[in-house]
Amino acid sequence: MPAETDDETGTGERAKEMDDVNLSHFLQAFFDQVPAILYIKDEAGRYVKINPHCERIFHVSDAEARGQTDDKFFPPEMCAQFQANDRIILETGEPQTFEETAVIGDDVHTYLARKFRVSDERNGKHYVCGISTDVTSLKNSENKLAAATAEAERASRAKSQFLAAISHDMRQPIQAASLFLGVLDGRIADPKAREVLERVRSSIDAVHGMLGDLLDLSRLDAELIEPTPRPVPIGEILSRLHAEFAPQAELKGITLRTVPCATNVATDPDLLIRILRNLLANAVAHTATGRILLGCRRSGGMVRVVVADTGAGIPEGQQHRIFEEFYQIGNPERDRSRGFGLGLAIVSRIASMLGHPVALRSTVGRGSVFSVTIPVAAPAPVPGPQLQARDDANGGALACRPVLLIEDDPAVMGALEMLLEEWGLPVVTAQTVEELADSLGRLETVPALIIADYRLPGGSTGADAVALARSRVSPDLPAIIMTGDTAPERLREARANGSHLLHKPVQADQLRHVVGAILGRQAAPEARLEAEGREQGFARLDDAGQDRGGNEHRRDAQAEPGHQHHAVAFRQSQ
Repeated sequence: MPAETDDETGTGERAKEMDDVNLSHFLQAFFDQVPAILYIKDEAGRYVKINPHCERIFHVSDAEARGQTDDKFFPPEMCAQFQANDRIILETGEPQTFEETAVIGDDVHTYLARKFRVSDERNGKHYVCGISTDVTSLKNSENKLAAATAEAERASRAKSQFLAAISHDMRQPIQAASLFLGVLDGRIADPKAREVLERVRSSIDAVHGMLGDLLDLSRLDAELIEPTPRPVPIGEILSRLHAEFAPQAELKGITLRTVPCATNVATDPDLLIRILRNLLANAVAHTATGRILLGCRRSGGMVRVVVADTGAGIPEGQQHRIFEEFYQIGNPERDRSRGFGLGLAIVSRIASMLGHPVALRSTVGRGSVFSVTIPVAAPAPVPGPQLQARDDANGGALACRPVLLIEDDPAVMGALEMLLEEWGLPVVTAQTVEELADSLGRLETVPALIIADYRLPGGSTGADAVALARSRVSPDLPAIIMTGDTAPERLREARANGSHLLHKPVQADQLRHVVGAILGRQAAPEARLEAEGREQGFARLDDAGQDRGGNEHRRDAQAEPGHQHHAVAFRQSQ
């Protein structure tokens, strides 16, 4: 017989040592010392054993609990809960975890109960063993977090409702003033009078830009912006933005330098332009001397577009806050000529929607560097974004067909009527849906277009007016709905109507552009007007060079190379 080796001898000794251990003693010590409620019940729900921690929590001894059911210690609804869970364990034989509640004194505690079935081979009986851990504090924290989340959502809804209401009320008078300016623009030749006219226009444009930022936030909250990524030459976007902002930078005595870039990126060009325009507007506004750099760097499959300035810089403690709504640095007096402080909040929202991370590095006294990271696209180039509908020489042939105008505000109606007639368009007006019905009955010529305010007397809406006109004239009758209501649900409703949606205050050039595009399309159905396609993005409601991208600047469309404003050649009455 071979001799045992040292290893075999050691293993055997350790096994003999384990056999000598009183395992039941250790299990009993664990049962007595663990800081959780342990219990064993039989198939009838009677307690067989509880541990000392359970005794201390419920002030009952193991001897008193033995042979008793839950009915002895807990209210009926809690007993029903315990017994139902115990039956599941006995019937399935599978371990499960339940959330259970129990009354301790005057307080209700929440427990996480892990239950499993154990069978006694000697008598063939089944038992339920349970380990319950008190998670009341965690549950209370979860409830507080849920309540805080619900309150934040309620506050967000209230904010959207407030912004929509105040935006609508403010837009009405601004709308009338803006349209009257459009009428005066063609009638005033005196240089001094025109200087006053331009100052008034500038003031109205500033308010229009601030209201536009509020509208953009509402549209983002309503999730109405649907990105349409495609391969885009980033160099064309940078060149265009340089042409737009170089004159503004020159007026302040600062230099705007743009580094050429020939890479294609995968993005929605309208939305990316909006992001970069806001960042450039911020840089121009906050840089007193020095320069601004616009460029991009490629790293692997990504392109990082950079906007760097030599401005005042942003304190580290405020860098995360500048992306919050209404937050501005260095404007404690809330000078409204500097906007609402929404530009960077809009940047953050759009960038998040596009999946383009925005980063910031800034040093006080030296300047700031904002960057947007965009994925590289396939190399096949596509034309850059075109934001203007092309002219159609046949559009004027439709000028003899009337435009239906439904507006209950006398001032706005008067301004719109004068403006449309100034362009050589006959107008049929109505203040209510009922008046529109009467007017349609007397028409001898098929109308070319209907323009309706959204809110009309008697609970009617512009959508109702459009539906009525289309039922009497043609299902394809083009329609423009003008509204100052930016509530998310209102935006969805107006979009579902299939009409062109313009938000007040509508600039005269903007209205002329959209009307011209509609009439031009009727005259030349084959024309593909990108103004239609852009109604899903920010630029779609800001045609004719109306920019609301930054809080501090107004876009000058004529600054773009090769960019001209086109509209149907309406007859200009003198």
